Amino acid sequence: MLIGNSFFALAAVVPASATALETTSALDLAPGVDGDGAGPVAVAAAVLRQPTAYGARESAPSPHKNADLGALALKQRQLSRCPESCPPDSVGFCYGVPIGSESCGVDCCVGVDACGDFSGCVKRDGSCFGDHACFYAKIFLVDNSCKGDRSCRKCRYVDYGDGQSITDSCNGQGACDYLAYEGSVGKITQSCTGIDACAYLAWDGDVGGTITQSCNGYEACKYVVYEDVGYIDAITDSCNGERACKSLSYYGAVGTVTQSCNGLEACKDVAFYGAVGPMTKSCNRDKACTELAKEGIIASITKTCNNDRHKPCVLVDLSHGTFGHMVNFVHAESLERHTRDSIESISDCMVACQYDEECKGIKWKEHTCRPCWRFGGAISDYPCNGRNVCITV
Repeated sequence: MLIGNSFFALAAVVPASATALETTSALDLAPGVDGDGAGPVAVAAAVLRQPTAYGARESAPSPHKNADLGALALKQRQLSRCPESCPPDSVGFCYGVPIGSESCGVDCCVGVDACGDFSGCVKRDGSCFGDHACFYAKIFLVDNSCKGDRSCRKCRYVDYGDGQSITDSCNGQGACDYLAYEGSVGKITQSCTGIDACAYLAWDGDVGGTITQSCNGYEACKYVVYEDVGYIDAITDSCNGERACKSLSYYGAVGTVTQSCNGLEACKDVAFYGAVGPMTKSCNRDKACTELAKEGIIASITKTCNNDRHKPCVLVDLSHGTFGHMVNFVHAESLERHTRDSIESISDCMVACQYDEECKGIKWKEHTCRPCWRFGGAISDYPCNGRNVCITV
């Protein structure tokens, strides 16, 4: 009963298996440089039209089947084009060569190798400021972002062709370093600010949607969806705190993360090798949900794991198993309450519910002699208190 319900609830979260993409040996470039002469701009354009190692990958993971922002198009396009035009008060670059007569001066791209080999547009607002800032990066528009040594270095594959940008983000030493180097990320806004924040995020994985007001703090979201099988739908108002969401979905899958994982090391290593469905208003305390779903599956987490003292979700030991939906609830009918002599862990409690046809969910209360409660009947709106983990099946 548990495994079946949880599996289908999570079917929309787990990414499809990797498949080979059709690739080409040369970059498909749009015209973006004026003039027919042999000056540096014309030379840069000619260089861009040569086959390069970045024009194709022999194989790449298929993005999540429900990705709605073109993750597949991102991988196929791979930001091969230079900008055709840039917004006002910004400077365009084609592989490190300024396009046209505009230049940054002291207003952008300041530092050793700042904007070296960069393609995209940079606002004259102090963006790409610091040694190696935006070096070898490909970003449609950098707006009040990438301020700090190594910030946005080799940051690539942001949704360049559709006019996406990095805005008010990636400010701090090493912030967004190697972000989406061989993966894909949508628009980034008011996020990834702090030393090494979002460094190596989507190195070879996919963030299907946007990152908004998230991942702000020391090493926040570092290594998120690092491997090519990692996937997250989108991150919104989440992962704000030191090392918050670090290694989240490193080698696993996570649905949309919304108003969750805000705290010191909150959601660190969540779904490291496993899978978690949508996370909503949950895990918002220091170290909440650390290592949750390591090599296991959780259908979803909603409005729970927000207790400082008891840190309820830290108790969860999946042991390669499958959990249902973790929510605040009370069932109308109490079936049985087990003592520690018969039920030693929350996993044992789940197993007891799994083999009882009348059981619809459990409550786990760690600090009592009878920690496991099994419930049947309809779910009421009355929440479990802070020290409980409540799971429906």
